[in-house]
Amino acid sequence: MKIIISGMGQTGEMLADILAGSGHDVVVIDNDHRKIEEITNKYSVSGVCGSCISRQILLKAGADTADVIVALTGIDEVNLMVCKLAAALGTRYQAARISQPEISSEEKELAGEFSVDFLINPKMLTADMILNQIGLPGKVKADAFFDNEACMVRVKLEDGMLPQDTITLAGLRQFFDCDMLVGTVVREDKLYVPKGDFEIRTGDVIGIIGSRNNINSILQVLGFKANKANNIFIIGAGDIAYYLTGKLLEEGKKVTLLDRDIDICEEVLRAYPKASVCLANGLKEEDLEKEGIADADVCISLTGSDEHNLVTSLFAWSKGIPSILTKVGAVEYEKLLDKVSMDVTISPAKITAAAIMGFIRNMAVFNEKGNDIRSITFLSDGKGEAIEFNVYDNSKCVDQTIASLGKKIRKGVLLALIIRNGECIIPTGKTEILEGDRLVVISEKKDNKHLNTVDDIFK
Repeated sequence: MKIIISGMGQTGEMLADILAGSGHDVVVIDNDHRKIEEITNKYSVSGVCGSCISRQILLKAGADTADVIVALTGIDEVNLMVCKLAAALGTRYQAARISQPEISSEEKELAGEFSVDFLINPKMLTADMILNQIGLPGKVKADAFFDNEACMVRVKLEDGMLPQDTITLAGLRQFFDCDMLVGTVVREDKLYVPKGDFEIRTGDVIGIIGSRNNINSILQVLGFKANKANNIFIIGAGDIAYYLTGKLLEEGKKVTLLDRDIDICEEVLRAYPKASVCLANGLKEEDLEKEGIADADVCISLTGSDEHNLVTSLFAWSKGIPSILTKVGAVEYEKLLDKVSMDVTISPAKITAAAIMGFIRNMAVFNEKGNDIRSITFLSDGKGEAIEFNVYDNSKCVDQTIASLGKKIRKGVLLALIIRNGECIIPTGKTEILEGDRLVVISEKKDNKHLNTVDDIFK
């Protein structure tokens, strides 16, 4: 597909890398010529320097023949205008990033008026990811959530967690005594999608899939203590915090927010009078102490600066707060923090890129029944993916058992979970796949062949 990306921030660059690596014809637009030069030298993409709301620039980028344009500038109104102009010039599908709460609330109207096929709000998605993470033990990272039914969590197996240093998949399932599946194993920075006689070792980082109740039970068996997570302390009261605060208050949580901007504090307080909103500096120890950081169950650093977020999270860690969540923009920071005991990092760029990839893959194929992909989650720095598919009556796997499909399934692909009428099913050989199921697949990404439909999992 020919894909245009306007706006070369962190998400735009990540998306350009993924799409170029997948074999797409990618053109990037930005008004910073140095950024364009950097991106085109780094990845197999073409670049156009200029304003993305210029018809001339859009035509130079090939908007008259493009399959998809993704508008990712930092201004919502510009992104909407880009989509409208590109559609008029001939681009088939348009996607736009929006962030402002007042604009997000008019999603349906905007989609029609500005010819947008896919509107994505990274800040709302990030707030949802953080909300799902809250309550999990600090060292446990939730990689993927499948609505309210199931999730996939990442756990490093420390000394003493397992009954012995090496254990088979079957033995691990017996040890946990509940329905679950190990979807991924990372060992010495290599990703495995385990099957059959694969053995788990102490020191491995494993991705466990199961219902939310079973995941909680498994974490207790591994020695993790549940975090009561009633008192939430948020540093930085921007849009992510705005969305998150509303959801936390609905759940009856106590929420304290700190920000240095009086206008932002007043806006949040008007929207959420039950929250404790403090005009304070999150980098000052006396301000953090005064507002009660030591009493927090969860500390979430959401300022616009990676460096500030790292500093405040380190201070929270020094205070022994049970769970610490840190928003990071730079991929390098996320990789670094994953190697140290700094609890959980949240990357809005990665969350956004995965959602956009789901849209693009759905547009790459036509299924009269609807979109095949419900969600995509990148695993282990993009070495693998968790993909949730819709199963329609025209899918090859309908009314077939897992055993009958076994030899037809591509190498490196694992059928990990079926969600049927709100029930989570860890499939066995006798499990039959039915129309209407949601099928979660784990796949390795060793080449440019990606899974666009559920039928692509077969040879």
